[in-house]
Amino acid sequence: MQQLQMALAMNAKCIFLNQNFLSQCRDRVVLEIGCFDGWITERIVTNNPAQLILLESSKSSVETVTKKFPTAKIVHGDLHVDGDMQRIGKVDVALLLGVIYHSHAPLHMLEQLVNFCSPEIIIMDNLNPVFIWHDEIPNVAGMRSTVDGRRTCDIIINIDRDITVRAMENLGYSLILEDTYPVGAQAAGCPIYQFEKNDR
Repeated sequence: MQQLQMALAMNAKCIFLNQNFLSQCRDRVVLEIGCFDGWITERIVTNNPAQLILLESSKSSVETVTKKFPTAKIVHGDLHVDGDMQRIGKVDVALLLGVIYHSHAPLHMLEQLVNFCSPEIIIMDNLNPVFIWHDEIPNVAGMRSTVDGRRTCDIIINIDRDITVRAMENLGYSLILEDTYPVGAQAAGCPIYQFEKNDR
């Protein structure tokens, strides 16, 4: 019963994203960071991106999405690592959905994305939208993962709305759209943002 409820909540989240944000993917080079097993990816594909790039640090998730999305470019890598981001290159749209709150260095992660991929549009959510830190065991399904078993500090830092918006402004992006996930969706009540590059 609990698995069914989780699946329904994830489906409601994906429908909301598709209706409100994912049209930005049409005919563009799209990077989805932390695609996990491809639930949101399925909706991205229905919006006909020109190219789909998936960055995922979990080896088992990479194997899953490789089978599900054979035409996508799949990078087994980590947003925190320079070399992994350099393999991606320039993109039009970057999606960080269910990702930023698993980072030990969320501001560094945003800098990496902007400096190496320079997306025109960044769509991100923050399922823990308060400024806190807490422990998270790496390499547990759905949590922070490392590509090669590297040791981590096991601490993640969540940043709130004001820090997120200020950081993105400092990186040259403006907040264009802000919403929250609806009741019944996974992450109900949590914020989602669309940022656009200022020099578009």
